Amino acid sequence: MIFLRCVCFFCFLIITSALQATEEIELMYVERHGDPDIHDSRYFFAQIAEIVEAVFAVTGDDYMWQKFPVGRIVRAIEQDDHAACAVGWYRNEEREKIGKFTTTVAELQPMGAIARRDAGLKDYYEHITDLIFDTSMVGGTIKLSESTPSHTSALINQYGDNVSVLGFSVGTADLLRMVQIGHIHYMLISGDEADFYLSNPEWGSEIFQKIRFGNFTELVELALFCTKTTPDDWIERFNAAFIETQKTSTP
Repeated sequence: MIFLRCVCFFCFLIITSALQATEEIELMYVERHGDPDIHDSRYFFAQIAEIVEAVFAVTGDDYMWQKFPVGRIVRAIEQDDHAACAVGWYRNEEREKIGKFTTTVAELQPMGAIARRDAGLKDYYEHITDLIFDTSMVGGTIKLSESTPSHTSALINQYGDNVSVLGFSVGTADLLRMVQIGHIHYMLISGDEADFYLSNPEWGSEIFQKIRFGNFTELVELALFCTKTTPDDWIERFNAAFIETQKTSTP
């Protein structure tokens, strides 16, 4: 009887471990020119990576960082052939059709823009369309990335006759360089990211101008955008662990 109980208990441990175990999660982030280190403090994303790694330290799950262009990340989510998550993405209806999201891991100031100071633009516009129709901006060029919130993209596309919208996918750092050299006239970016880059002299921030919009009041919520193959129980563990990390980090 004792032997049978031991065998049953051993089997229970094996089954429980199997249920709790998960495959290694691939964490995808946007490839950036000249950025070999995900923890490079020159980039805003390093702060998001730190938050996510703290959560994995609680769950004990294995993970592997992978750097890809934006378009390839989207294709990987669509192909859905293994457990993988794109880190620090906005939630929208289009993405929820092809993947699923964790809880929000960062809340950033509402969307704004960055332009060159010599572009002749204002620091504040009541509505983003006021920027589009600014006499300094008519015929200008903006880049809408895969990570632009859908409500923002819709407004820009609605007034496409007054602004040239680039369709290719690049990351934030490359967009900043495009603004620097005048290849694009302005880029959309969260308030926190704008403050981060404008406060960093390495980016030649003295040539940049931050623009705010009165009609954008919603916080920018970033989460992990995962393949549907990614186990639901893992996402639940991740969400619970994130809440725990926030409790311990709150003074």
